[in-house]
Parts: sequence; C-alpha cells; structure tokens
Amino acid sequence: MFCRNCGKELGGQFCAGCGTVAGSLPNEQVNQANYMAGQGYMAQPKGKSKVAAGLLALLLGYGIHNFYLGYIGKAVAQLMLYIGVFITVMVGTVFMIVGSIHLEIYNEFSAMFVAGIALMGIGVVLSLAVGIWGFIEGIMILCGAIKVDGKGRPLS
Repeated sequence: MFCRNCGKELGGQFCAGCGTVAGSLPNEQVNQANYMAGQGYMAQPKGKSKVAAGLLALLLGYGIHNFYLGYIGKAVAQLMLYIGVFITVMVGTVFMIVGSIHLEIYNEFSAMFVAGIALMGIGVVLSLAVGIWGFIEGIMILCGAIKVDGKGRPLS
C-alpha cells in the first residue's frame, strides 16, 4: 500500500516519508488524524490564490490563469485561439499592405486589399470574443463562482 499524501510505500500505521496516517480514510478524516497525531499540518496542500488567478485572467486573459489553476485543456484552447487570432491579423495586415501597393500602382482596388480588411475584421471579432471569455472567467474567479483549481483543491 502507498501513502495517499506523498506516494511512498507504507510500512505501518504512519507513512515514514511524511507521517500521514495509513488507511483508506476520506481526506477530512486523514487531515483530522494527522492533526490529532501531532503533525500540525493538513494532508492536502494549500490551493492556488484566487486573487492571483483572477488578476491573471483580467489582465492577460490568454489562458495563463487556466495554466496557473491547472485547467490545462481549457488553457491550451484559449492560447490556441489567441495564436489563431494573431496569425489571422498578421495575414490580414500583409494582404492589406499588398493591396495598398496594388492600389498605388494600378489605381484600382484588388481582391487582396478586400481580403485583408475581411481578415482584420475576423481577427478583431475573435480577439474580442476570447478577451471577453478571459474577462468573464476573471470576474467569476474573483466573485467565487469558480471555487476549485484543476486538482479539486479550494482556491484560497
């Protein structure tokens, strides 16, 4: 049998590595048994900071707060959306520059210029959508609607 706190092999009633009480007790009972056995600490590590996660979401919003909280799948999705927005805006900018050069030389609009404007518009809309997503998550974290991190520990 292995310790549910540190993962080391158990040799008796207590873990030799961290002192956690052995057995298949729920976390609350393990915490209480550790405290009563004089360990003076809880078996579960402290959760992530609610304020830090909320500020990361409000100020950056690129999914950094989800990496911090341990929601890796959601964090990767937000980051990939932002990378997609960045690429869309860059391609739109190049198209607009090439279209502007065509306009200067031939004195007529080109399809590149129109495509550049369309891509820039799409990039702005997607950027706003993902930014609002991060902003709303930041508000939810700070207001307490999101209460746990990715490992189920309560935010502090």
